Amino acid sequence: MTIMEGDTAFFACPHYMIKDEKHPYGREQQEKMCVNRLSFTQATKIVDKFMKIIDADGFNAVGTDYKGLKFKVSGIDVRILKYSQSDIRIGVWNRRSSK
Repeated sequence: MTIMEGDTAFFACPHYMIKDEKHPYGREQQEKMCVNRLSFTQATKIVDKFMKIIDADGFNAVGTDYKGLKFKVSGIDVRILKYSQSDIRIGVWNRRSSK
């Protein structure tokens, strides 16, 4: 996901916008729009929930690989794609925006 500008900034699939100078990785005119998007508030809620999961594990979290963990936050499906000391990658599917 990349940061897009609308009324406010938000994260969205690069194919959310039509390809142009401002969105060089956007979608082609004939391509179906990818409507997956995430506000900064929603992203913060995801991070907060994930941190609560890690905190709840306490000392057991040391050395735990959370890759594959799935949870939901406000209608958004979240999956941990990669988890290491230096890199955490998540996948999100905003079901509400995909309808």
